[in-house]
Amino acid sequence: MPAEALPYTSERIADMGQTQIGAPPVDHPECRQWTQGVWSTVTSLKKEPDGVLGAAFLVDSTKGAFGGPVLSESIVYASGPALDHLAAGPPDSCATVRLTDGQKSWTHRYEQVALPRPAGAKAYRLWDPSGANPTTWAALVRHGDYLIEVRLIVLPFSADDPDDLAGERAMLTDLASQAYARAASILD
Repeated sequence: MPAEALPYTSERIADMGQTQIGAPPVDHPECRQWTQGVWSTVTSLKKEPDGVLGAAFLVDSTKGAFGGPVLSESIVYASGPALDHLAAGPPDSCATVRLTDGQKSWTHRYEQVALPRPAGAKAYRLWDPSGANPTTWAALVRHGDYLIEVRLIVLPFSADDPDDLAGERAMLTDLASQAYARAASILD
C-alpha cells in the first residue's frame, strides 16, 4: 500500500495497524500499546478527561511487507498527563508476550534500547528469541504537547548478529531524528 496519513478516527487506521507485519494481536490486552503502537490505545484515551485531543498516523510499506522494512509514524496531540501515560514503559507483565497472526503463535520479548538521538527519545524493540519472526523497533519522542512514535518492522535476518542489530538501531535513530525534526518544524 502507498504511504498515507490519516486521522485516528478513520476505520482504515485499525485495518492498516492490524495487517501491518509486527502488529498482530497480543495475549495480554494491557500490552497492546507496545506490540501494536500508540494508535491502538488512543481511542480509549479519548474518553478520559485528560485524553487525546488529536492524532495522525502514517504507514509506508512501499518497500514491504516482504521487500524490506515497514515504517509507521504516529503523532499524538494530548494533555501532559495523557502523553506521560503513552510515553511510559510497559508493565512487567509485558516483558514477554505471545503474539498471533491467526495461523501461528510465537513469543516476543520487550527490550529497552538506547538511542543517541534525538534528545529525550525512549526506544525499545520486540524480538522473537527464535529469530523466525519480524522484529519491531519503536522510538517515542515528545515535543511539547505532541508525542511522536516511529515504528520500524524488519524481517527476521540474523537476530544474534551484532552488525544487523547495530544497523537496525542506526536506522531507527535516523528515522526518529528525521520524524522529530520534520514534526518540530511544522508543529512549532
